[in-house]
Amino acid sequence: FLKDAYKAFVSTSNIGAKKSLFTLGHGLGPEDAHILNLIPQGTVETVCLGAYGRAEMDAFHEIANGWVRDRAKAGRWPLKVYIYDSTNKAWGPKPT
Repeated sequence: FLKDAYKAFVSTSNIGAKKSLFTLGHGLGPEDAHILNLIPQGTVETVCLGAYGRAEMDAFHEIANGWVRDRAKAGRWPLKVYIYDSTNKAWGPKPT
């Protein structure tokens, strides 16, 4: 399953442009480097990362800054990264 998912991600991230990647509930840990390193090299134009809490938001900002820097070094179009707090805002406010 994971091998097929990786191959699909590689394929999707390298064809066409104006693609977006949206995450929710993914920690973006070091074990995912083989996937995360594809983002600045690929054709994804916008990334929205759902971070759970302040510590994860800070870590995601560091990762995103690296992606943006690597994309710029490669002389490709800019990468836009948005990081949102997924603890309670991903689906809007809680119903009362």
